[in-house]
Amino acid sequence: MLKMFRDPLLFVAQALLMACIALLTLGLAGGFIGLLAIPTPYCQHQIAGFLPMGASRLWPSLVIVAMGCFALVLIAAADAIALLLLRIVRAIAAHDGLAPANIARISRIGWLMLLFLAGATLMPYAVAMVNPVLGETAKPPVFDPPINGLLLTLLVFILARVFRQGAALRQDLEGTV
Repeated sequence: MLKMFRDPLLFVAQALLMACIALLTLGLAGGFIGLLAIPTPYCQHQIAGFLPMGASRLWPSLVIVAMGCFALVLIAAADAIALLLLRIVRAIAAHDGLAPANIARISRIGWLMLLFLAGATLMPYAVAMVNPVLGETAKPPVFDPPINGLLLTLLVFILARVFRQGAALRQDLEGTV
């Protein structure tokens, strides 16, 4: 019997992470295709429908491409986090949770979470910049710091430190036996 099936939590975690990775990768592919479609005549016609008569479509197109790239970076960060978590789950299933590779993965997850939080915090401001370009009016965004996300990111960095110390203790213990 597979090790993964002995621990239902690891099995469910792996299944959910694989589904997340599939959906995020599909989202990345769709977003990239969407970015490639912006210069097409159809999309340019749609963009022109939001603009005053005779206005240039170049600036709105560039702003939309920049926003799309920004969103793709956030999706890629979420995809990378899910992939790193999947690798950690698989290492734990193989009874190697304190492996140096897992410690590095946890640290990378922390940095990716910081990137994701920064992007999610800045996204409302980017949308507020795009609205006037498309001729829409909206209320200015209110700064709302993601305190829960920052605390969770801090927890991830602390866990990486705890794992690093645990691995060092395990190595010392193996050296004394």
